[in-house]
Amino acid sequence: MLGDAEVRVAVAVVRRVRRCAPSEVPVREVLLSCRPAGKSHAGLWEFPGGKIEPGEGIEAALKRELGEELGIEVQVGQSLIELPHRYPNGAVRLFVREVLTFSGDPRPLEGQRLRWIPENALASMDLLPANAAIVAALRLPGQVLITPRVEAVDGLERGIQRAFDRGVRLVVLRQPGLPPAELQQWCAALGRACRRERAKVLLHGDPDALELSSADGIHCPAGVAADLKGRPVDPDKLFGVSCHTPEELERAADLGADYATLSPVAPTATHPKAVPIGWRRFGEWVRAARLPVYALGGMSAMDVSLARSAGGQGVAGIRGLWH
Repeated sequence: MLGDAEVRVAVAVVRRVRRCAPSEVPVREVLLSCRPAGKSHAGLWEFPGGKIEPGEGIEAALKRELGEELGIEVQVGQSLIELPHRYPNGAVRLFVREVLTFSGDPRPLEGQRLRWIPENALASMDLLPANAAIVAALRLPGQVLITPRVEAVDGLERGIQRAFDRGVRLVVLRQPGLPPAELQQWCAALGRACRRERAKVLLHGDPDALELSSADGIHCPAGVAADLKGRPVDPDKLFGVSCHTPEELERAADLGADYATLSPVAPTATHPKAVPIGWRRFGEWVRAARLPVYALGGMSAMDVSLARSAGGQGVAGIRGLWH
């Protein structure tokens, strides 16, 4: 039993790159562990790790747990995400770290099954509920570009290419009032550019708009999300929600969103009358969120590290990532 107190758990993302033949494209794989019989949630898969002992740091806990569970020595990297999760018998807080390197071959020293899973297949695994948001964080980049209003599709393509050259790999196409036929044309042009750069494009608005395009997912305003009955897209599509309050972040997590944006963090020309929440409140709200969160409002690529240090996935921006 977990009891009433929040149990602190250190979780590791252990990766390897597999190439079966010299001519094959390398496959990035992640190590998962299956909970053995006799444990709660037996048969479900999870990222390796374990409970942080009193007075123990996250890095020390991971090194100890991965040695005891897998027989490997690890070099622990930066935080990927911090997540709260409530089970029927108590609450846990997951501190997820990426493993930079490891020595030794992972072995099931505690009777568990182990599997290396391709990164793009993680969402199809029968995961422990608290682990689903970790998969979302792994899929997501550090920057999300929300397109400003532009007059022609060629202007959109030029601006997108500039953003790609600066490292953007996730784009939300936001063009309010665009007729459906033009939206389809613009999305197709943007999709071609994204495929060349191995980037993804999402549509901003109502999920019904996805039927008119080949976009990689949908980004919903908070008002649209409030009326949804559940996740509006399949797991292979991305689903994001615009949020401005802790309650809206909670709603996004309940819907199974892959990420949320939280705004405005700083003053922004797009909404000059909006009162910024600031980095302190951003960090407090993100710490209570159950999904990856991007800082939005007055952001640029220079703010990614600041957002991550506050617990965010990165930054989302319009002008700051477009110019």
